[in-house]
Amino acid sequence: MRRRSEVCTHIAAVILHREYSRLLQPIYAAVITMECEGDYHLEVTDKEVKVIKQVKALSNDVLKPRYRVTYIITSNNPKTVRVRYACGDEVDEQEVTLSKTMRYLIELLLRG
Repeated sequence: MRRRSEVCTHIAAVILHREYSRLLQPIYAAVITMECEGDYHLEVTDKEVKVIKQVKALSNDVLKPRYRVTYIITSNNPKTVRVRYACGDEVDEQEVTLSKTMRYLIELLLRG
């Protein structure tokens, strides 16, 4: 019979192995970064993708706030998605192609 510490070590090793394997899986992603004065918004027409938003305030001016907005669009499959965005007074639409990358790179961007 195994001792308690051996069982705990084995469970921890299994958890680490699963997490490591997940991080090494390929994923398809695109990164969009904008610096905006005032309002910002991004809309993706494809509902099968995941959109992650990070916002950093560049100024604390109440009348003309400035933001750096980073959107990370991810999918498990390669695809091209159509995005509509508004950044301050600019409104536009474009196609974005998701490129193959490793999942851990997306995790690094989210923590950075």
